[in-house]
Amino acid sequence: MKKLRDVVSSITPNNKDFLKQAKERLDSLTKPLGSLGVLEDVIMKYCACASTIKPSSAKKTIFIFAGDHGITEEKVSAYPREVTLQMMSNFTSGGACISVLARHTGADIVLVDCGVDGNIDDER
Repeated sequence: MKKLRDVVSSITPNNKDFLKQAKERLDSLTKPLGSLGVLEDVIMKYCACASTIKPSSAKKTIFIFAGDHGITEEKVSAYPREVTLQMMSNFTSGGACISVLARHTGADIVLVDCGVDGNIDDER
């Protein structure tokens, strides 16, 4: 019970100065203002909780959700459905841009099959 009280007593309100500084930093980056949507709100809140505008995390994971839901048959996509399976293979082999970024930042990649038409093992 003492540990729980210690944890609860260590919780402090968000530092509003860091919330403002995080927004200013996000707005100064080379990207359209607000282009990360809700993620920008999450980042700002995280910065306020951590009392820093450059928070870091020892463990990072990138989740990639991939699926072909028949949309290519409706001529909405510029690429055939086989490309989804090829991209999944590229993610796991380390050839995709996100794979390079993951290696650079020390992040793991978790690939989630949300209805890809095919078996990734057949692509390897």
